[in-house]
Amino acid sequence: MKCFGRHILNTAGYCDLKRRFRGIAFRVMAAAVLSIPLMFMLPLGGCGQSSADRALDRAQSLMTEQPDSVGAKYSPEDALSIISSIPESDLKSKAARARHALLRTVAEYKTGEKELSDSLMDMAVREYGGKTGTLPLLTVYYNGVRLMNKGGYRDAIKELLNARDMARSEGDMFREAMCERDLSGVYKETSQITEDLRSAKAAWALFTKAGYESIANYALYEIGAAYINNVMHDSAISVGKRILKIAEKNPELLMDADGILGPAYYAKGEYSSAVGSLRRLVNGRYATHEDSVYLAISLIMSGNVEAGYALKSKLDASGADSPQKLELDILCSEVGNASVADKYKQLIHAMDSISIERLKANASISETEYLETKNMLTQESLRSSRLAAALFAMAAVLILCIMVSVIVIVRIRNARERESFRNTILELRESLRQVQEHTSDCSGAKPGPGSSPDVLRKLLSRQYEEIETLIIKAEKGTPQKFSKKDFLKELHQLMRLNDSAVAELEKAFEREYPGILARFRKAASETDRTTYLIFVMSGLGVKASVQKIMLDATTDGAVYSRRKRLKRHLLQTPGGEDLADILNGPC
Repeated sequence: MKCFGRHILNTAGYCDLKRRFRGIAFRVMAAAVLSIPLMFMLPLGGCGQSSADRALDRAQSLMTEQPDSVGAKYSPEDALSIISSIPESDLKSKAARARHALLRTVAEYKTGEKELSDSLMDMAVREYGGKTGTLPLLTVYYNGVRLMNKGGYRDAIKELLNARDMARSEGDMFREAMCERDLSGVYKETSQITEDLRSAKAAWALFTKAGYESIANYALYEIGAAYINNVMHDSAISVGKRILKIAEKNPELLMDADGILGPAYYAKGEYSSAVGSLRRLVNGRYATHEDSVYLAISLIMSGNVEAGYALKSKLDASGADSPQKLELDILCSEVGNASVADKYKQLIHAMDSISIERLKANASISETEYLETKNMLTQESLRSSRLAAALFAMAAVLILCIMVSVIVIVRIRNARERESFRNTILELRESLRQVQEHTSDCSGAKPGPGSSPDVLRKLLSRQYEEIETLIIKAEKGTPQKFSKKDFLKELHQLMRLNDSAVAELEKAFEREYPGILARFRKAASETDRTTYLIFVMSGLGVKASVQKIMLDATTDGAVYSRRKRLKRHLLQTPGGEDLADILNGPC
């Protein structure tokens, strides 16, 4: 149990000592039902059993606890002696070795060994893990106890909850109650308030329902300690008084009653009432340092200063130190001040408020994130698997739709590219036809000074036949034998604009638009060579599809894009409107 200020009592050491004392009683009186089913599992006759099996049966019967019964034979010491005497060579099978390991571990623990053997428990866990029955239940339970004693509280909770559920499914109320009792202790150690109280109450209710009245009386102490841990002091006092009444018939419970009443009265600030119980605790054989400190403070606060100082002197001489001892030192340093008691009570009230807020903050902690929600998790798993299947189907449909969409888009793009390519060939053939007509014109008529056929005739007259042959080859070629990329590359080699061709274009442009080129260079001084040639050829009426081949552009759109950007730039340039008009020619 965690300590907050003065009165959220640090009873971890105290509870540990009390548990040691009560543990003996529990082992003698309490664990009866644990091994009762095992007795029914023992064969009625020894026929077919090995000597090791018979020895293990005998040892197991000696550890079968019979609470509230008379004449029950219980001797874990004799059981351990029998188990230790079994030669390893007699343990022929894996199951016999696992049973031997489990019973030896239990016997050692019941005879006072604080820590269970890791190697022996691991052997039992490997054999009985995931199985059902009495031995698997014992394995899971004692594995949880082992983890609890080693401080592995998170894993201990998992194992104890698993053991509790196994016991519940098998109708073993005694083992279920023992699991709840141990869970309450683990929850206290991990500050899972409200959970420690729930488990303590569950353990008491199960012991009572199963008819183990004496064990249920001992279990009341756990409920009282949980009430103190949850800052429910009035409820703790009520439980303490109940234990005190029962102690009239069973004096062994008097220590438990004082162990609840003393800390509860002290935490509530009723120091006069706390003195009696705390004094008996301090005079007992299991007194803790905190018990003595609380008694000294209670004596001083209830007016018995001399007795309080005398006890403080003993504490000073012992050299023990703790946060509670520091409170006692501070209190004694101000004991002459008449208002010290009021100030101390105000401090206690403030710490009560903090503790209650802590309770509220932790009250939402669920009992467990593990096996308590096993059924819900199973249902969630089923729902998740169905959801996963539905998502997988949706994903498959989505992927199929994407694939179909990609195929459609690719086909549309390819169709557009084929259409554009056909148009390019047609326009190129038309341009060549015009070149041919103007070249073979016998009328003597001359075309306009800046016409496209006139320019193309000069540029393409030497390569005309090769271009014509290449176009015919493209028109007749099959998709298997024709490469558009290779065609355009070869066509560009025939039609590319070298320096002499660019000079011819500039001369033709000057004839058509005198002085325009000089103005263009000034208005668009940072224009690159490709954009410049697009301006010139557009002014001469050369179509974009032919420009693309000459300039080795990737698509017609690349030519259009440069043309559009250039036009926008010219329109924003003072006096560039007429330059932009030149780009309004045929595309």
